[in-house]
Amino acid sequence: MYAGMKKMGQELQRDLAAIPVIVPLTGAFLAGVWAGFTPPASGWRLVATSATLALVFCGVYFARRRPALRKLVLLLAFLIAGFLRSSYALWRVNLDFDFVRSSASALSIICEVAEKPSMRELKGRAALYRFKATHVRLSKSGRRITAPLRVNWYGDKQGVSVAAPARGDSWRFEGRMYVGRNRAGEPELIINSGESRSALVSAMDSRAVAGRLLRLREEAARRISIGIEDWSDVVDIHQAVLLGYQSRISRPMREAFAWSGTVHVFAISGLHVALIASVFVFFVSSCGVPRYYWVYILAPLLLIYTVVTGLRPSAVRACLMALFYFSAPIFGRKFNSLAALAAAALVVHFFTPSYIFDIGCILSFSVMLGLIVVFKPLRDLLKLAFRIEQLESRAHLYHVSENRSQAARLRWLARSLARLAELLGVTTAAWLTSVPLSAFFFQRITPGGVFANLIITPCALMLVTAGVLGFVSSYISGWLAACFNNAAGFFTTIMIKTATLISSCPGARLEVEKWAPIWVWLWFAALFVVAWLLRRHTHRSTSDLSWLDER
Repeated sequence: MYAGMKKMGQELQRDLAAIPVIVPLTGAFLAGVWAGFTPPASGWRLVATSATLALVFCGVYFARRRPALRKLVLLLAFLIAGFLRSSYALWRVNLDFDFVRSSASALSIICEVAEKPSMRELKGRAALYRFKATHVRLSKSGRRITAPLRVNWYGDKQGVSVAAPARGDSWRFEGRMYVGRNRAGEPELIINSGESRSALVSAMDSRAVAGRLLRLREEAARRISIGIEDWSDVVDIHQAVLLGYQSRISRPMREAFAWSGTVHVFAISGLHVALIASVFVFFVSSCGVPRYYWVYILAPLLLIYTVVTGLRPSAVRACLMALFYFSAPIFGRKFNSLAALAAAALVVHFFTPSYIFDIGCILSFSVMLGLIVVFKPLRDLLKLAFRIEQLESRAHLYHVSENRSQAARLRWLARSLARLAELLGVTTAAWLTSVPLSAFFFQRITPGGVFANLIITPCALMLVTAGVLGFVSSYISGWLAACFNNAAGFFTTIMIKTATLISSCPGARLEVEKWAPIWVWLWFAALFVVAWLLRRHTHRSTSDLSWLDER
């Protein structure tokens, strides 16, 4: 027993040593970011942290001859750097909050509409438009507001008297501003305004980069709808999956996908970016371009797709991860998904440290980490359970014995079971990773999501493929584009029927009490330990021929 525990400890130490150095450094930085957002965020913390950071770098210099001490000091440096970055961001935001709380009168601001406003109908012809604003400054003093701002704008739902604010336009709003809370419970600024207290400063320049990208997105939405314009919910979901138009999905459809545990297909994330990247890789590799130069071609295309689809946190994460992954040969490194994910997390939270509390960002990074860590051992375990290696060995023996028909049947069965194992591994790993987060943020667990994703995930993959082909072929032939779009509509219909059926099944959705944070961390710790144990088990040799004696 002691020898077994010692061997397991040596294996664990070897596995930890194989982890890329960017992973623990990113973990230390994120821990510092989280700690820096704890109140109070006063000026002395910034000064003290800066001085400590300077001392740490001095320590790195003096400890350069001791690798272990140098690594420890480097971790501490990243921890303090994250703490300093978030403390500064929190200090700036708190200055804005204090200024708003001390303002007794209404404020006049000039800002840019950051997203398409959502409309809620009120009595009569009135409506409430809600949207986020960026590049906020006071009209009179010109003071910049860095805190997140949401605008509640009351106007005509028909847009007869005054047109409602549109994404990319600059407006001047006057109204009472106060500090509120968003859906995640984080503080944000809110201003209430209306038609009589607002004015359009300047419309978005269609010739500017933002205007061109917005027109490109609308044109893409039109082209992927050729031939299926009358399919109502199918078109809305089609555009949401491909281009991120989530606001166009009806409430019943959104609830059906949410309760079936498949609402993730609407988020522009790794599924979409990976498929788009694979299409680009196919073309560049077919042209004979070496891997060393792939990133120079993929980078601008993936960046344009990410910007066009709305720069959502999940899309930014997937894009950065793909760029880091394909740029590895430039730095003399091998492709490594874990290192690419860590580098993407480091960049995202350095520029926007508040994303550490964003629900979409947390789900995106956590589920991706779970797929990287849990998917492979789970897939290998399923392959062992399906006895795929034995099937391949039997097929080889039949092939040697000139029984080619039986060998072909066994090879087909082995390939089919391997695809099934991969699909089951992906869906189960994603579900196991999302369970504690769903219980913590949404107070629900969706066991039906494991079964729904077996159908919806492949259908979403085919939908994206057909949608991309429909968009490209629309520049050649409208009839050909309609054929591909009808194929995409067929897979979308299957997704809708599956989500509706699974969400209505008893036991497929469970409402639970909000989990305590300690249970979330314990779940992830147990999941990663089990994944490591499975990996050690499935890596054992299974090449013995004892199964040949089975009857």
